[in-house]
Amino acid sequence: MVFRYQFQQMPNGIAISRNTRSRQPYKVFSHPSSGHRNLTLATTVPHAFSLSGSGAGAQYSSAGELVDTGRNERKKRIAGVDQDELLDPKQLADPDSCFCEFQGVEIHHKLYEPESRSSDNSLYGQHEAQTPSLELGLPMILLHGFGASVFSWNKVMKRLASLTGSKVLAFDRPAFGLTSRHNTFETQSSDAIPLNPYSMAFSVLATLYFIDFLAAQKAILVGHSAGSLVAVEAYFEAPERIAALILVAPAILAPRAIPKVVDTKGDGSDSNDQGKPQFKLFKILHKFIKYVTQSIIQMMKRMVDMLNSLYKKALLSVLRSAFAVM
Repeated sequence: MVFRYQFQQMPNGIAISRNTRSRQPYKVFSHPSSGHRNLTLATTVPHAFSLSGSGAGAQYSSAGELVDTGRNERKKRIAGVDQDELLDPKQLADPDSCFCEFQGVEIHHKLYEPESRSSDNSLYGQHEAQTPSLELGLPMILLHGFGASVFSWNKVMKRLASLTGSKVLAFDRPAFGLTSRHNTFETQSSDAIPLNPYSMAFSVLATLYFIDFLAAQKAILVGHSAGSLVAVEAYFEAPERIAALILVAPAILAPRAIPKVVDTKGDGSDSNDQGKPQFKLFKILHKFIKYVTQSIIQMMKRMVDMLNSLYKKALLSVLRSAFAVM
């Protein structure tokens, strides 16, 4: 395919104006009548080409349109990751993975239901057959810790479902696992402030949503590390929906309770402070300081008395001497 390209020389570089078909493969000429110089180049090109005369990253299509590829590439890369190379989370999911939408977020979760033990003849099934079933009758929701995902519970979910005789569910909180990432900076059409999917409130509401998802009135929450905080907050939000809390290595910092000191007179104060080691230590230090102070005072008194007696003896000896009589 043969194209004819007309270029115009400009102060900032070269710009393309139009392209037409031509039979001459190579020809360059100028127009002396015009105030600026026009160059016409006829060449054979198979596809669109790029020019660097108008700036770095500028490309021109076969229609002569300027395309800023540098800006497009910057848009495609977020946090150093090419967005075109990202895969759909459903392509990375396991065969038993499930997805559901809550507040505009696709949440990845797994659900295990109790199975009959007679159908499993493996060594694992024989070991479970020897373990008595609890038959709780309440579903369990497993909450992973920071930086973890549903993968953390893969080895215990099926066994818990078999032992408890109830459903066991685990889900990826936003920003972890295969749950979709929601852009919180997108403009909202409504004036209402959207719920931040990466907040504690969203995780609590998602936990309560899965209790309804399991069609249960109550559920047992099992939290590991930072997931324990979500379990506790969910209990404070809806205590009537939480049957029990199981916290594994909870990442919860509880404030230390400061004991109240009550000033009482008599023997009652001594009996109240006997069980407190800090008060015992304070009493021992107080007695020691009091004993040392009293010892120093007594020693100073003795030194003063000794100096006083020595002064009196010296004065009497002087007065009784012949020099004093004269």
